Amino acid sequence: MPACLQSDRRSFLLRLAAPLLPWLAAPLARAHQVPALTVEAEFDGNGGAAFQVNLDPRLFLAEDPTTLPPVPAAWFRDMPELERERTLAEARTYVRSALTFFFGDQKAGDLEWQFDPIDGATGEAFDDSTAEVHFLAKTRTRCPQGAPTSHTRRETEGRAAAVLLNSLQQQAERRPQILFPGETSRAFRCIAE
Repeated sequence: MPACLQSDRRSFLLRLAAPLLPWLAAPLARAHQVPALTVEAEFDGNGGAAFQVNLDPRLFLAEDPTTLPPVPAAWFRDMPELERERTLAEARTYVRSALTFFFGDQKAGDLEWQFDPIDGATGEAFDDSTAEVHFLAKTRTRCPQGAPTSHTRRETEGRAAAVLLNSLQQQAERRPQILFPGETSRAFRCIAE
């Protein structure tokens, strides 16, 4: 087909499609990114284990987290102290009900989680330039004697997938694992050979 006809054809298709673009784009403009949990499990090879969870607050603020836009930093920054404590308690309850960690066949004990607000877009420290807030939940524990592997279960309480990143002695597992509610990760060696 000659180039001049191709140009006319493109022009015709664009004029035909132009009135439809706002109608087609409207659902995309109202859609929100689906939040997920990012879980990092770091094992030092000598029995030490550290878990970190990047928690988007939409996961515990709404029954359907996709109905909310990203949570602005001002929501948490301007919150009265008592309300902040209640919010962090809700976050703690959510993490405890959404994830279960195992060493061998043993469920990890009651983990004490520390929560800090972070920049939801970058994962950096929460400061005045932060636009979207997430929480970084952190805990440390020990692998029980005789349990050379660890695995994580994404409980059905959660309404979003979890991305699990394991590492042993600062060597990251080659493939992250995606866990949907009700799924359990494959075993990961948590003690060095």
